[in-house]
Amino acid sequence: MFKAFLILVAFFLPSLLACRVMIAGEDKTDEFLEIDHHGETYVKCHGTQICENATITDCPVVECKKEDACLKSKIINFTQTVRCIDELSCHKAEIQGLTQTD
Repeated sequence: MFKAFLILVAFFLPSLLACRVMIAGEDKTDEFLEIDHHGETYVKCHGTQICENATITDCPVVECKKEDACLKSKIINFTQTVRCIDELSCHKAEIQGLTQTD
């Protein structure tokens, strides 16, 4: 059991450490990083203007929910998806996925 846990940590830890949420020059990653009931790690920006002007980098999934939740944010190098759930939730956001090279 413990060995399986270590394997999971070794697999997921590098991507978790790379994921960053910066707002007004402060690291807010701990406030926004969530793990859902499927074990998926994601950045949860749920609330009006909650991630306004944020720089979100190297995160697998970013979820913006409520009007202007990610207003003018920069979402850079996401590896899976950005979910803009409500109308205008990603208004004026710059979104750029991670480019794969062979």
